[in-house]
Amino acid sequence: MAKCLIVEDNLVNREIFVELLGDEGHDIVETSNGQDAIRALDERAFDLIVLDLYMPDVDGFAVGKHARASERNRDVKILVVSAADGSDLTRTKSEFAADAIVRKPLDLEEFISVSSQLLSEEVV
Repeated sequence: MAKCLIVEDNLVNREIFVELLGDEGHDIVETSNGQDAIRALDERAFDLIVLDLYMPDVDGFAVGKHARASERNRDVKILVVSAADGSDLTRTKSEFAADAIVRKPLDLEEFISVSSQLLSEEVV
């Protein structure tokens, strides 16, 4: 069972991620904003972060950078799920080394496939 942090300000999207990963038996922590996500990252280690980029106050870029800078979560797998355009998606690779990107609108099969692949690399 993996520990997953869902960082998504849209309630419907967050509920979908929680259901999909929860159905696989993973331990889920969900946050609706970047500030709460940073607090969660400071409190515990995660195997996967599902990260939206565009959120009020603290955005996904800041959350990703914080995760990579922390001793506890520097090696966490980061799955960006965003409607961002090409330049912002490129920034995710250069600013915090996102491990994978799934574009919105969400393709459920793609999300399940990519998240499963990332977790199979991390969790034995």
